[in-house]
Amino acid sequence: MDPNVCKVVLDFDENALYFSRAPIPWVRDAAGKLQVRHLKHLGLYVFRREALLEYPTLPQGQLERIEQLEQLRWLENDWKIRVAEVEHDAISVDVPRRRRPRRKDPGRQHVAKPPAIPSEMEVTLPAPGSHHRRAGTVA
Repeated sequence: MDPNVCKVVLDFDENALYFSRAPIPWVRDAAGKLQVRHLKHLGLYVFRREALLEYPTLPQGQLERIEQLEQLRWLENDWKIRVAEVEHDAISVDVPRRRRPRRKDPGRQHVAKPPAIPSEMEVTLPAPGSHHRRAGTVA
């Protein structure tokens, strides 16, 4: 699995348990007949004002420093990240090889209207090869 794609695992209430660039959950017994959901995290956040103002005051934890994933700061400080289903995928633009080349005439570019997403959602999708799609919110 691509380490540039962030993955997430969920609890029974559809809250994020952990985010990682590693394949999670790890299938220890590969010979077993397990159905495993590997969820791809897109990282679209919607915050309440109070939560966003509090974020810089939260201490950075060891997991955030190791994984270099800012959403782990919320989890390490006992915040919940709600997760819900979405019907689309997206391509990450934080990796140079995935960015589209710039057009020569930027004035002629068309800006597409983004799909409607309910308020208070964060988008998380399955890793390549999985069939389940999810999203969530930090509140």
